[in-house]
Order: sequence, then structure tokens, then C-alpha cells
Amino acid sequence: MMPAQKKCVLTAMCFVQLTIGVMVITVVSQFFEVPVNRGPLQQHTHILGVLREETRGSRAERGIKENSAENTRCLFRRGKTSLEKEGSSTAFNVCTEPTFASPDDRVQVNFSGVSIDFINRKILNNRTFAKIRRFNREAQSALDETRRKNLKDVIRRSKTCLRGSIDVDDYIYTPGGHWRPRNCEPRWKVAVIVPFRDRFTQLPIFLRHLVPFLKAQLLEFGIYVIEQNNKEPFNKAFLMNVGFLESLRFNEWDCFVHHDVDHIPLSYANYYGCGQMPRHFMSGEDTWDYKILYPDIFGQVFGVTKKQMEVINGFPNVYWGWGVEDDAIYGRILLHGYNRTRPVGEVGFYNTIRQDHKQAESNKVRHCLLRHGRERVDSDGLFNIWYPVPHVTLEPLYVNVSVDIRDLPWNTTWTSCQNNAVSNALGTLDFFFNTFLGFKHFFKK
Repeated sequence: MMPAQKKCVLTAMCFVQLTIGVMVITVVSQFFEVPVNRGPLQQHTHILGVLREETRGSRAERGIKENSAENTRCLFRRGKTSLEKEGSSTAFNVCTEPTFASPDDRVQVNFSGVSIDFINRKILNNRTFAKIRRFNREAQSALDETRRKNLKDVIRRSKTCLRGSIDVDDYIYTPGGHWRPRNCEPRWKVAVIVPFRDRFTQLPIFLRHLVPFLKAQLLEFGIYVIEQNNKEPFNKAFLMNVGFLESLRFNEWDCFVHHDVDHIPLSYANYYGCGQMPRHFMSGEDTWDYKILYPDIFGQVFGVTKKQMEVINGFPNVYWGWGVEDDAIYGRILLHGYNRTRPVGEVGFYNTIRQDHKQAESNKVRHCLLRHGRERVDSDGLFNIWYPVPHVTLEPLYVNVSVDIRDLPWNTTWTSCQNNAVSNALGTLDFFFNTFLGFKHFFKK
């Protein structure tokens, strides 16, 4: 037998053995574990209802005087989205979705180390930056006063009203790095959520690239850096839930792009608008020779709409430490019948900032948590989230939200993964098998 034939036979035998092994393990596991709840999913379409005027009651009931003139100066604007306005009787000059075709439309990457102050002055220019710095200080004082009156209830904490604006080139700038096109009605309002801890060398490099990138796409946008302010294992998904809720206190965003601070897009054609959500924006990165590790990967940079966040109950809060929270998020998306989109080829390529790269402590029970993720979809996420009032700082190019997140009470209906060797082993086998078979098999309804 030729070597190639032997290799083929061995590969086929290994695949058959692996398949049989997983089938046997799946059958045996039923005798050791509590069956996963596969009942009907709840639809969390009103989970953010208490943020809306109609469910929280009138402003008068809450002791707030109506003042339409003040409301029009707030960054937080109620009403229709840009696309809804486009279809109304009033004529609006809606920003066109830019097309980028020439070689010059590639992002010019510069990973040299710089300070935040240097990037602020470069993007805003020195004369404008001095004015914006004073502008932000005034807004910060008003913000601090508002935050002092906040409630313990996460959802019922007050919205933030930032008044005033400055024209910067073709954009209108509002405190905290909020940008809106000046010459057209933005097609989408996009909040960029950046889970963060101890990556202070990477953050200026990230801002140097992402602010011009988003401005080139004629989006209304704001960047929210959600900083975990404690020594607990890093909880990326929890921080993204916090970012979602805190960003909505500033504006009615159409969608949310969750972005690792060490990933830089290489093509302006990788459009961060909300039209194809849920979307995984990455088709490859330099670390993996511009490929992705497996077809169903959903990490690094992805986006969902506000409605989709509500329906899937946000993201799981139980993943303390590095690993597979992005697969758990993708599982929720599949379970609710959404189809993920992804750019093709070079459009979705990213480079990774390697300076100051610190690997987070791994989560030793992550595969067990993923295996039993279906039973927590309805009860773990936005539904049960709580965190103390965060410290919010209006920086020139972003809003920094520093929060002391802690482990939430464990629901007694969930399968425990602590000291559960069988479940952890089965979860690990499940995960590696399904990275090849596809998570559509793993996350069955």
C-alpha cells in the first residue's frame, strides 16, 4: 500500500474511532449528569423596558420637569433611527455607505508605542484639543453630579445628558468621544464596546486606528472602554453586558460592536454598520496566517443589534477567566435562530497589537460551562446582572467605565461545574469534537 493510501486509511479510522468514542461518551454521560433543560426559550424582548419612558412611567411621575429645549441638546436622543427617518415624509440627506476599492483604502498600520495624550492631540489637533479638554471637564462635573444620585437598581439608574458640541472637520464632537457626521444624517448609530484591563500600551494604538476608521465610514459612534477594576479573574462577557447597559445611558445606539483592544482592522471596506448583524467581522488575523481557527469562531470583533441583545438575554456572566465565552455567545445566537454573517477574504483581515500582551488566567471549568450553557440562557445574562455604580470618566476619545464586577449568586437549577471532573472531561471532548463538526450541532434547540 502506498504511503498516501495508508495515511488516508489511518485518517478515516481515526475519524470513525473519534465519532464512536464521542457517541459512547454522550450515552454514558446521561448516567452521571443532570439532563440539560431543552424546554422552550423565553423571549426577552422587554428586558430593557425599564430603560424606556413607556415602562418607567412619565417623567413627571419621576419628579423630572419636562424641558424640550434641554432635551434637544442632550446626546441621548429619543425617536426613530436614521433609516426609519429616511422612509418618512421629511427629506433627509442620509449618509451613503462608503465604498472602498483602491489600494489606498487599506488601513495604514502603525504599532509604534505612543501616549494617550499624543493620540488625542494628533486626532483632534492642538488648538481644538485645548477647547475639547475644557469642554470635557465641564461635562464631567455634570456627569459626576448625576451619578451621585444613581440607584442601586442597575436598570433604573439615570441616563446621562451631555449638552453642547464642537465641529471637528466633517464631524460633530460631543464630550466623551462621541462623533456624528456633520453633513449628512448617519445611517447607523454604533457603540464600540471594549472590555479592558491593564492594556494601557495597546489602548492608544487602538484609538489611533479605530477613530479615523469609523469616521471614514460616516457612522455616528462612541467608544466605551469597560475596565474591570479588581483582581478577580477577567470576565469579558460580563464586562460586555456592562458596556451594553452603560452605553445606552448616553445614546439610543442601533447596534454594538464588541471589540478586543488588541485587534486592528486592515480594510476600510470592513463596514461596522448595523445592517448584517449578528456579524463576526474577522475572516483572518496575522497570528493565524490570516485564517480563522475554526468555522464557527465568534470572538475578537463581533456585532449585534440592540434587539438581538435583548432577545438572547445578553451574554453569560459566569465565565471568570480566559476561554470559550465567545462560543457561548454564539450558542445563544444559534439557539434564537439568528444567522451569523462574516466578510470574505482580505476585507475581514486584522493585525494584532503584540505590545503589552498579557494572557488572562484560564478558566478551568470553561468547557463544562459551555456544555451546560443551554440551561442558563434564560436566567444568566441581562436578566440577573448586578454591579455597583461604576466610575465613569469622559476622556477626549472615549468613555472609560471602571467597574468592580463580582461573582453573582449561583442559580440552584444550573449544573455545577466546580469539583465535577466527569462534566469537565465531557465538556472538553464535546468542545473539540464540535469545533470540527460545527456548533450548530452542539447548540441544538
